[in-house]
Amino acid sequence: MGFVENELEEIKKLAERKIPGCKLVSCVKTMVRAEIKITPHKKIIVCIQFPEIYPQDILLIELKSKTLSDKLLQGLTNVCESEAKKLLGKPQIMAILVFVKNFLIENPLSCCYNEISNVKKLLTEGIDELKLKQKSSGIILNLAHKKYFWNVKIFVPDNYPESSIE
Repeated sequence: MGFVENELEEIKKLAERKIPGCKLVSCVKTMVRAEIKITPHKKIIVCIQFPEIYPQDILLIELKSKTLSDKLLQGLTNVCESEAKKLLGKPQIMAILVFVKNFLIENPLSCCYNEISNVKKLLTEGIDELKLKQKSSGIILNLAHKKYFWNVKIFVPDNYPESSIE
């Protein structure tokens, strides 16, 4: 068996067992497709294709989601490609799947990326402030207008938007 076939066998054996929340949809030479799900709104479909000179070249990676922002997915795709470059000459698929899973866990505010971006656009530059606390899934918002100040701490639950913010 060749390098690609060996990696596909490894993915079939290990992906769903070693990566909680990972469901292998397809694992063939033309495409590896896996669904990584933390919650119904934190779910990414990872589509991976092999380039002709794999593993000397990076995988072709596409991330899809019905609930997460396209801009967020594009940025995450770029980071995944950078991670794959570090693994040239070695198996890359498992590392990419683990990386995407860890991203969803370590960035719980990813499910409200568009809402946060919209709030940032409304802030007065140099006066208002928005801080993201990914580890605690919180947002700190400090607003000021004339003599009035408003400081807000927002907690975004894991199952947002099914549950409201606090």
